[in-house]
Amino acid sequence: MRGKIWRTAVAVVLSGIFILNAVCPAAAAEAVAGFPDVPVDAWYAEPVRYLARVGIIGGKEDGKFHPEAQITRAEFLKLLAMASGKDLTSQRLGGSFSDVPENAWYTKYVYWGVREKIINGVGDGCFAPDSPITRQQIAVILWRYNKNALGKIMPRYQKTYFKDASAVSGWAKKEVEAVEGAGIICGYSDRTFRPQNNASRAEAAQILYKYLSAYREYKRGCSLDDLRYVMHGGGEVGGRYQVSNSLEALQEASRSQNRIVELDFSWTTDNQLVCLHNWGGAYPPKSTLNGFLQAKIYGALTPMGMESLSSWLRAHPEVQIVADFKERSVEGLRLISTYYPDLLGQFIPYLYHTSDYEAIHNLGYENMILIFYQMTAAERGKVKENVAFARDKALTAIAVSPDQKIEEYEAEAKKAGIPLLSFVIDSPTTMRSLAQQGTDGFITNKQTIKIQW
Repeated sequence: MRGKIWRTAVAVVLSGIFILNAVCPAAAAEAVAGFPDVPVDAWYAEPVRYLARVGIIGGKEDGKFHPEAQITRAEFLKLLAMASGKDLTSQRLGGSFSDVPENAWYTKYVYWGVREKIINGVGDGCFAPDSPITRQQIAVILWRYNKNALGKIMPRYQKTYFKDASAVSGWAKKEVEAVEGAGIICGYSDRTFRPQNNASRAEAAQILYKYLSAYREYKRGCSLDDLRYVMHGGGEVGGRYQVSNSLEALQEASRSQNRIVELDFSWTTDNQLVCLHNWGGAYPPKSTLNGFLQAKIYGALTPMGMESLSSWLRAHPEVQIVADFKERSVEGLRLISTYYPDLLGQFIPYLYHTSDYEAIHNLGYENMILIFYQMTAAERGKVKENVAFARDKALTAIAVSPDQKIEEYEAEAKKAGIPLLSFVIDSPTTMRSLAQQGTDGFITNKQTIKIQW
């Protein structure tokens, strides 16, 4: 999926579809020849020339680039939306910003930004589309775009101690550190970052140029599009069997183009890890690995141990497994990391308690979903603390059931830019209702269910 996104983005760039400002094709073509106000030795010359050559950036009506002019929030969002290569015509859950009219040129980009958990406005129900974008706002938006829209994790190459680090707003510190650490947004020669400064068109060109150049080096994460539907226990098989954790469930998920599949893991009597749920059906009793593999789930479906699961995953690198351990979770994740290190990027462990994060992260897992069903009511009730933890650790998502303070979690997750999943939801009516409230995806048994986002 991620390779497809990248190829689509490159195709969009090379076709010259997306531009910085709404200009006619002739103006864009003229821009490729060069701008009279961009000196050959300017620090931004190469980014501007490259982006103009592939049709990303066009000039103003006078044929100049105007490198020092400010870029607006709507203009920068348009760059990212078009760079994503995604269909923007089906954006529906766009929120209700009072300053974003239905027929504005930027409306579909704003709706897309809300849907992809990239933006959430500036407060008071406003987006401020025509306001200049600040450097720290660019850092936040770019970080969320990379994580939620494209499903990537930024590398960390460096750490710069800016003299004005205290000037970075609290809501942007994590993102500024990540984007700067990846070498995408740099500071000035006096070792300042100037987070509150409005970004210029030249700076925007350089930032986008660096990001596009480095994209392939980023680690695999999990895009929000893939998280819309997470198949519970493998997903329903043949409209009949649920929570089977079977080979047939994986195959049906793949045929239905569901890229994220939750599987339950447990242990055999000879201490082997298998895909097994201990409730919800006529499962074979716990036995040795050999005895388990020779049985049939529900009398019809094929059970999986780690060897058969790993073979299937290597043949389907686009699929990721959400790992739900019924016991000994860290021990099971250690077994996977030890014997199947090449598949770590395809596993997304559930994080049942925030205290387990360091142990799991140290095993090499970059993607985790914070889930609350094993937490106490007191732990679940710490809404702001849990969401802040998810943001600080760049977790893949938070998963809650509709009865677990979901309205509070929806509000906090929206502000933090963290995807919020609800489980287990099989009704399209319930899905639409929760989506309107702010839920981003569902853990579901239904392989083919889809709603209009």
